[in-house]
Amino acid sequence: MSTVRNPIYSLFLKLAAESPNKIAIDFGNERLTFKQLKELCEVYAKWLVNITNPDRNVQKLVGERIVLHLHKKPITYALWLACIRQGIVYSFADPTAPEKRTQSIIDRLKPILVVTDGDLVNPYGVSSQSSHLTNITRQFKDDELPDIGEVYALDPLYVMFTSGSTGVPKGVVISNMGIVNLIHWSKDSVIPMIGNANTNRQIVFSNINPLHFDNSVFDLFCGLMNGNTIVPIETMEVTIPGHWVKVLRDSGAHVIFSVPTLFQTFEKLNLLQPEHLPSIKLFVFGGEGYPTQALNKFYAKFRKQSRFLNVYGPTETSCICSSIEINDLSLQNAMGMTFPSVGKMHDGYKKKIIDSEGKLAGKNEVGELWIGGDNVGLGYFNELGKSDVVFTQNPNHRLFRDVWYKTGDLVSVDENDHIWFAGRADNQIKVRGYRIELEEIDAAIERFPEIERANSVKSDINGTGSIVVVFTAKQKVDVRKLSEHCRNELPTYMIPQRLIQMDELPKNANGKIDRKSIQQQIET
Repeated sequence: MSTVRNPIYSLFLKLAAESPNKIAIDFGNERLTFKQLKELCEVYAKWLVNITNPDRNVQKLVGERIVLHLHKKPITYALWLACIRQGIVYSFADPTAPEKRTQSIIDRLKPILVVTDGDLVNPYGVSSQSSHLTNITRQFKDDELPDIGEVYALDPLYVMFTSGSTGVPKGVVISNMGIVNLIHWSKDSVIPMIGNANTNRQIVFSNINPLHFDNSVFDLFCGLMNGNTIVPIETMEVTIPGHWVKVLRDSGAHVIFSVPTLFQTFEKLNLLQPEHLPSIKLFVFGGEGYPTQALNKFYAKFRKQSRFLNVYGPTETSCICSSIEINDLSLQNAMGMTFPSVGKMHDGYKKKIIDSEGKLAGKNEVGELWIGGDNVGLGYFNELGKSDVVFTQNPNHRLFRDVWYKTGDLVSVDENDHIWFAGRADNQIKVRGYRIELEEIDAAIERFPEIERANSVKSDINGTGSIVVVFTAKQKVDVRKLSEHCRNELPTYMIPQRLIQMDELPKNANGKIDRKSIQQQIET
């Protein structure tokens, strides 16, 4: 097994062999050891190969796609691991998203298999409901175990879908190498921060992030693939923050990674207290900026118990590419800044700050962050034109192919090489850590029959970070029907909180719709 070219699954096999009785996944009412998870994975590997490739040529499956449209339960994690075992590219889909949006993902990926908790049509292969797989262990118990699929460093591992500016989600393709390096970074840099979290049992990571959301990559690979327990917390079926905190407390979780919005929600409900989260030794946050004033208050409460890590990384750069520990010094340096620094780039990444004239920006000068290196993703799935726009040639030379990712994030770098976020170069926003292209919301609104033009903005009045849409129409629009249309077209985190009909949308000097002017109007 050690000679198989499948770096991530080989790592899992090593963990299962060395510590078979360690708890891998703790559901509270059900626990799977590494040995049990391996056995369950192998059963589902048999099923995957049988249903998608009956002639059992497993190498033909390497690079094929599977969509996992599932909530968090044992079958989900076993299928995820089975995909990795066979070299099948997996993609988690939001089980609460409108079916139309999920179908657009299926149409993009053309998967050989969709496994779902509900009803989804897969014109490109097989579709199977998870409820039909309850007896699969008994059914395939005596079948021959298929060979492990051979994959290489730059072979794709998964596709993570994010909001798209054309109105359709775009799928980021991440390689095996990018995630292997993420695992090694966390082993060397994150695990030591936890220290002697618990001398009696292994470190426990929460998995509070939805599986279709980029932050879950940290939970699965930095947690489980370093030999730690992960605790799934289902926030999509159980939407009560008090319940989530109870699971964290009862499981004895040591590490939680989430967007700042979650911690701020806990704070508003008076749940962000050491007595409610007594076992947490490391708070990790990213996906959006943590307002410095709120972070300072958070840090003061937990500084004697826990450590804090602020991380940054677009989905296109294998989840996390820079970080900084938050302490007295880093907070002091952030005084007067909206957000703290996101620290320095990790090993395996290179950065350039490109100003508006296409030149390298100097220290403390704002420009667009470009990221290069081994861990940059492979582009957008089946969208080579869009990939070429942002996964582009190093602007400093044309001597050989040297692809860098243009993040669209405006940043500056100080004398200590720390990166400071300064805004966006486009219309992308962050809500609860989710990347949203405002154009996708515009497109969904404009599909409503009576709408002529629509333009969405993010309003930060009272720190709410709400989405507001202004629109023009041929006649008076029933806002209740338009709201229902949004619920059928958009995932929950994209649904506008306000819909405002106007006679005409404001335009700039070039005749284009002016989002800044719209934002100013709705906030005054």
